[in-house]
Amino acid sequence: MSTHISATTQAAWETYTRTVEEVRDEVLSHDFCKDARIRAQALYFLQMNQASAFSLYIAPRPAYPHLYIHSVFMPFEITTGQACPDFLYRWTFLDGTRTYRLWGQRGNTRWTDIQAQSGFWGDETMRNLGNYQFDDLVYDTQGRYEITLSAMPQPGNWIRLDPASRNNMLLI
Repeated sequence: MSTHISATTQAAWETYTRTVEEVRDEVLSHDFCKDARIRAQALYFLQMNQASAFSLYIAPRPAYPHLYIHSVFMPFEITTGQACPDFLYRWTFLDGTRTYRLWGQRGNTRWTDIQAQSGFWGDETMRNLGNYQFDDLVYDTQGRYEITLSAMPQPGNWIRLDPASRNNMLLI
């Protein structure tokens, strides 16, 4: 063990690598994996889930949110979220104790929806905070909009965040 890594971090890493190997062994020991094509698909599935886990649980920075395009919902490469290839998904994670501003200009998209959730897949306390339609937003004369995202109600376009959760998820 490196002297620069805490015992807690080292234990977490060992648990992660042990769990990945246990899941890999379990998947590859299934009778279906006797077929080389199925075995290749199973290995792809395992790596796809590791990429999704990183993108969803490690990479996001709620202090500096970014509206990611796909990276989890890629209809051909990463299908864990069962994404529809007819949509362009954007998502981010937000800290419910902070206030954020989302702005832009309406384009020609026929339908845009924002889903706000407290928590995320696998969280025991995950719950929907609301769905917001872009058709219901207030725009200026040039079609520009601004949305405030916070725990406390705000004038104008507002999306509610859960202040008890540092893991609010926004899916557009």
